[in-house]
Amino acid sequence: MVLTAVETFLRDWPFLTALIVLGVSGVLAGPSVLAATVGARRLSRTERETLAHYGVPVDGVRVVARPEGVPTAFAVGVVPGHRYVYVTERLVEVLTPAELAGVVAHELGHLRRYHVFPRLGLPTLFVVTWAAAVSADVGGAFLGGLLLVAPVTLASFATSRWSEYDADAYVTRHADGVALADALDRLGQAGYLRRDDVGLRRLLARHPTLGERVGRLRGSAQTVRTETESDTTVVESDD
Repeated sequence: MVLTAVETFLRDWPFLTALIVLGVSGVLAGPSVLAATVGARRLSRTERETLAHYGVPVDGVRVVARPEGVPTAFAVGVVPGHRYVYVTERLVEVLTPAELAGVVAHELGHLRRYHVFPRLGLPTLFVVTWAAAVSADVGGAFLGGLLLVAPVTLASFATSRWSEYDADAYVTRHADGVALADALDRLGQAGYLRRDDVGLRRLLARHPTLGERVGRLRGSAQTVRTETESDTTVVESDD
């Protein structure tokens, strides 16, 4: 029955099938394509030792050899062993070693938590379902899809903002949240990050406001520090 349904889908909706295949291929081949186009290099020995000192895995970290431009970092890949974090030369220059380690840990959080799936899953599912309904001549499918474009878009942006918070939480648990907060503050003060969005711009932003992220990071770091000190006190009392 399942095979019959798949065969029917492939026969009746070849365009949708092609879109799905292209999308999946793009996600899987993304790391290889990116590595061949951006001119990335491996970390130098000093850079590896510096990040390792802060407990950050370094095997999948690459540096985009472009000293000019905006300092940034991003994560690519979904298949374990083929997932990478890219940082620009400019970011390496601007941040302190501890801050850079915090940013890399944030991008690793995106990979370890598989954020690519919720980020891309909702809009992809919507487009495929809408196109399939229109192709099947479902009554009102086209107009209904148009009415859903706005809420689905807003939900997609909200999901992206959630993933940023979740990656920040990963840093707090596994690295240094204060260092990441310091990095965000530094980039914001230098004008590389927009500090605050209001109104519609805030709803359409893929990243939370800088103030919210920094506040959460510092607050979470303080909570972790307090819990650690409390646990240490209990152990000493037991002894």
